Amino acid sequence: LAYTACGWWMICGFESGQLQVWNAFSLTLEKTLNAHTESINSLAATPRAAQYETRLVSAGADQILRVWHSNGWLLEQHLHDTRCDRAGIKRCTFSCTGNWLVSVAAELSVWRVCITRKHRMVLHLHQRLAAICGAEGLRTAAFCSNNDAIAVGSRDGVLGLWTK
Repeated sequence: LAYTACGWWMICGFESGQLQVWNAFSLTLEKTLNAHTESINSLAATPRAAQYETRLVSAGADQILRVWHSNGWLLEQHLHDTRCDRAGIKRCTFSCTGNWLVSVAAELSVWRVCITRKHRMVLHLHQRLAAICGAEGLRTAAFCSNNDAIAVGSRDGVLGLWTK
């Protein structure tokens, strides 16, 4: 479940790979999207501080990251992460400024968020970080709100911190 920072939309992701977009004010279903071929593991809406229109990134067990524009809920980008394990992409989250996105799979991937001249969002791989915390692999990640440090959690309960 994700709630957009603009307050207009609630988005639900399902094991079927489907996304449902709900109007947060009228509580009506606005759109259903066949987003992934396997379960949706994570949803990330762009933060309020982002200098561009609202987007949503969905991450799935099908090893795909998808970028959706809230104006019509059109697909802007489709990224296949070939370094995933069977669980696919487990988590994705934006930095508080919206300039970065991190995805969690077998490795931690840091993506630079770029807006083209045509106002399209494009994610560019900036860096891959090996899972050095925890013996059982990565499970989740979150950005620190004031310096873009990334906290990482593993399946066996070990925490790590990546800084610039």
